[in-house]
Amino acid sequence: MTNRTRERPRVVDATTWLASFDIVDDIVASGSVVVVHDVGTETRTFAAPARAVQRVIHGSEVWRCQPDGRWRFARYVSAPEPSTAARSP
Repeated sequence: MTNRTRERPRVVDATTWLASFDIVDDIVASGSVVVVHDVGTETRTFAAPARAVQRVIHGSEVWRCQPDGRWRFARYVSAPEPSTAARSP
């Protein structure tokens, strides 16, 4: 039996994502279906080299009321804009 050492995987570019949908643009409801149009921001922070980018995402969600009374996503569509350098806080 041989003693094998495994090399640990290296992180090439660690990334942190933060997304928030802050603005509800429009809500349309009919019976057990609701459509929500919203605008959000996604920020990605990269470890090496240290930098961050942001982009605006326009989303549309179709919600449907389930037989148990809970509202759940039926469909989701997003249209992200190109990323730009994030502003410093």
